[in-house]
Amino acid sequence: LVAQHELEVLEAEQSYAASLARLARLLALREEEAQALRLPRHLLKLPAAPPLLETPDRLAVETRPEIAAARKSLEQRALAQQVALDWRWLPSLQGGFAGERTSEGGLALGPRVEIGLPLFDHGKPRLARLGAELLVAQQRLAGRILDVQAEARVAAATLAKRHAAARLQQETLAP
Repeated sequence: LVAQHELEVLEAEQSYAASLARLARLLALREEEAQALRLPRHLLKLPAAPPLLETPDRLAVETRPEIAAARKSLEQRALAQQVALDWRWLPSLQGGFAGERTSEGGLALGPRVEIGLPLFDHGKPRLARLGAELLVAQQRLAGRILDVQAEARVAAATLAKRHAAARLQQETLAP
């Protein structure tokens, strides 16, 4: 076991030397400048408890930008559906400026307004499409929230396990 440990230490020192040489080459440093980049001999003391949040999943949902974007998209789709519902009885309203030739050969200019009466088109297909898009946006948001909450819980558990492993190494292996 001791021989295996000594072999691993030698391999780690060789890897460190190679990494230091590669870093010095990338930073265009001379050898004495690269040697100044050494880490301290002793690591800092770990806190007694891991820095865990009480509700990491709630914090993640509140701060993730893709959740905010999905919420904004949902709000816009709900607003589009409400506008379509409010104005469905007036499906085609057009206005503008028009000119016509009169029978005397003159030109009549003025405003023009066209109103389409919804005899056969009550806007039901458009409302159904907007309702389906709203439902898809709601389901997409709910799924993304579940994904983010799961990621946050996994990250918190990983942090706790790594903290425990670091404490074990610091208290048993390092001395």
